[in-house]
Formats: sequence, C-alpha cells, structure tokens
Amino acid sequence: MCMKPTLLSLAIASATLAQGAFAAEELSNLFTQGKPILDARYRFENVDQNNDLRDANAQTLRTRAGFQSGQWYGLSGLLEVDNVSRIGDDAYNSTRNGQKEYAVVADPDGTEVNQALLRSDHMLGSAVLGRQRINLDNQRFIGSVAWRQNEQTFDGALTQLK
Repeated sequence: MCMKPTLLSLAIASATLAQGAFAAEELSNLFTQGKPILDARYRFENVDQNNDLRDANAQTLRTRAGFQSGQWYGLSGLLEVDNVSRIGDDAYNSTRNGQKEYAVVADPDGTEVNQALLRSDHMLGSAVLGRQRINLDNQRFIGSVAWRQNEQTFDGALTQLK
C-alpha cells in the first residue's frame, strides 16, 4: 500500500521536472535561434542648390549592430543600434555641426537606439511594443526614411489581427 503513493509521487515529480527542462530549453531558443545584425553603409551625397549656400559634399558611414531573438512561446525581441560617422571633411551642414554656409545633408554624427521592441505572435495576430520601424502606404507622411543614414523610427504599439 505504501508503494502506490510513492509511485504516484514519482510520476508527478518526473512529469513536473520534464516540463521544467522543456521550458528551460525553450527559453534558451531566444538566444540559440536568434541572429546577430551587423551591417555598414557608406554614402556620398552632393547638394548643388541655386542659392547663396555653398555646395555640400558629405561622406558618411552608417554602422548598425543588434540582435534579433528567436521565439519563446510566441514572444521575441529586437535590439538595434546605429552609428553615423562623418568620413573626411565636413563640407556640409548636418544640422548639428555648425557649418551653416553649406547646403543641408541631414545625416549628423551620432549613436542611437534605432529599434528596441518586443513582439508577440499568436493565433489571433501579432503585437509589437517599443521603438520600431513603421512604413505606412507609400511612406509619404509616415515612414522610416531609410535612404537617410539616420533612419526615422517611432515609439509605439502596433497590433495586427489576422
């Protein structure tokens, strides 16, 4: 008689431990199934305007580093950091460098968080919370302006239903 409760206790304990090991393995998927993000983009921009400002020549380099996590019960995350650096002369007005005699090339030096978000995917749809890239229609009014070195991102929440 004493054996039956012991076997039942062992069965429950082993099922609980197995479930805990499964959950720990799933949690590690956030990192093992994730992928690093690393890219660099050089850009030369010339602005030749018919006004009193001097022509601008800007050489900039954008480097981006980050990590896109894998999924854990439909949850995932993304962290992305951008750095924009001037290469060579600053013969342009970056809006921050004080070179007001030159035409504007709006890619100032700086480092910032480009995207930092949590995403939930489930049967009904998905939800995203945090700093994110949002491109609405043809991006005329709301968009990331991805052709600039310093991309525009938005802090917000986005829900999409299936």
